[in-house]
Amino acid sequence: SLNYEIEKWDNGDTILPTAVSNCIFWVKADAGVIRSGSYVTNWMDQSGMGYHVTNRSGNTTLSTNIMNLNRQSALTFNGSSYMFTSYNFDAIKKYTILAVSRYTGGDNERVVASRDRNWLFGFHGNADARFYAEGWIYQGGSGNTNWHMHTGTINDDPDPKASFWKDGLLLAN
Repeated sequence: SLNYEIEKWDNGDTILPTAVSNCIFWVKADAGVIRSGSYVTNWMDQSGMGYHVTNRSGNTTLSTNIMNLNRQSALTFNGSSYMFTSYNFDAIKKYTILAVSRYTGGDNERVVASRDRNWLFGFHGNADARFYAEGWIYQGGSGNTNWHMHTGTINDDPDPKASFWKDGLLLAN
């Protein structure tokens, strides 16, 4: 089973999603998480655009005060659970994406991905350095349970160019 967490990473500075130019989607583990009992039912978009994560399958939990993540919060997916927004991001041709996440062991597959098309970011196939957007941008990495920050960009040229970073290191350009 796939086990992973998606979380907030905080260096002490506060950046409001609404202050980021052209931000269209922002979810954080320490804001907008709605629970029923111990399970997460909704994850509210902090960008102001209203693309809330209101669809789910299985049971996702919120973990707080995680010791090896500077005591930050994280959503924990148990391998058979997932959450998604109903918004279709396909029309967006130029974007930057950033995610902080990790595998927690087991069957390590996609962590950030599209539900409707072949698109994945950060993790896939027991590897921690992958970016696929209808074609490989970068395919590498190893399976581990370390926290990683992945950043990717795609421009809107007729033949789009992409870049991919893992933990601040440029892997594809």
